[in-house]
Amino acid sequence: MKKFLFVLLCAMACQTGFAQRINGLFEEFKHEKNADYVTVSPFLMTIGKWFIQMDQGNDPDDLVAKSFIKGTKSIRVLDLGDCAEDVKSRFQESLKKVHTNGYEEMVRAKDDGEDVRILAKMDKKFIKDVIIAVSGHDDCSLIQLSGKFLLDDVMNIIKEENKD
Repeated sequence: MKKFLFVLLCAMACQTGFAQRINGLFEEFKHEKNADYVTVSPFLMTIGKWFIQMDQGNDPDDLVAKSFIKGTKSIRVLDLGDCAEDVKSRFQESLKKVHTNGYEEMVRAKDDGEDVRILAKMDKKFIKDVIIAVSGHDDCSLIQLSGKFLLDDVMNIIKEENKD
């Protein structure tokens, strides 16, 4: 019985390991000089959704964004773009070491010295978490979107961003 519990605990630790490491990245770098860290709580997201529902615009880009935002529960953003080069280098190294257990890589792109990765954690037919990690000489940022998203909503956002 003890072995079974130990194996079960190890399996659970492996399943949540990436989220803990992502939390660790936010915690480690959010206090760096010139770092910008923003958290939008579930309460604030609810208030924001009220304003979105009141907007009656029919712009296709807005409709895609509205659909995605409706499923968003919380947002965290860490921007290290104004930090010293050594901070950016440490962030890039830490980002390379993060294991993606439980997450699927949706997009990986390299452009003008910047590496962009979009990872998603799936739960049956929904996406529960989206991680966007950008690392390069000028820009280092980490974004976490938590909620309940349809795969089509995420892919529509990616398509809209690629148009620009």
